[in-house]
This record gives sequence, structure tokens and C-alpha cells, in this order.
Amino acid sequence: MNQTMKMTFLKQMKSRRGANTLILFRNGDNFEAYHNDAKVIAETLTLNTFIEEGLETVRFPASDIEVYSNRLLDAGLSICISEMRDVSGDYKPNISLEDE
Repeated sequence: MNQTMKMTFLKQMKSRRGANTLILFRNGDNFEAYHNDAKVIAETLTLNTFIEEGLETVRFPASDIEVYSNRLLDAGLSICISEMRDVSGDYKPNISLEDE
């Protein structure tokens, strides 16, 4: 998924969930957040961000989602976890408004 697609998905998810909601996307065995969400999550969880395809990103193992999501919630942050997969089990962002 390239930078343009990531930003499109991020903007659409934020329009659905609220501008202040942090969006975590499942990507394989990891969760990722992008742009400003990456900065907030990295600061709260004491993780490092990095630039991937021109976009600030934070990534952590999916196995840590319960601990990390609880820490984000305990910090008073609102989160949305996107974990859609296709039939082969591959991560697939699904932001269709018809799904609601």
C-alpha cells in the first residue's frame, strides 16, 4: 500500500470515526499508524516512528495489541482498530461506508 492509499484510508476512517480518534491498521503480523496518529501513539507508548514511503509511521507486533490499546485508552485517547482480512488472510483495508 503506497503513501497516497494510506492517507486516503486514514482520512476516510477519521471522517467515519472522528478526527481525534487514532486509527490502527492491521498489516500482516503488525499494527501500524500513520501521520499525526503515528506521532501520538509513539509518544504515548514510547515507540519510535520512521518514514516509510514518505509517510511517518509507527509499527508494533499484533501480539501486543491488547496491552498497547489498553495503554492508549488509559491515556484518555480514542482508538479504532481496523483488522479486515480477505479470504486468503491478507490484510485488506475496508472502509466502505456501506459496511456500517
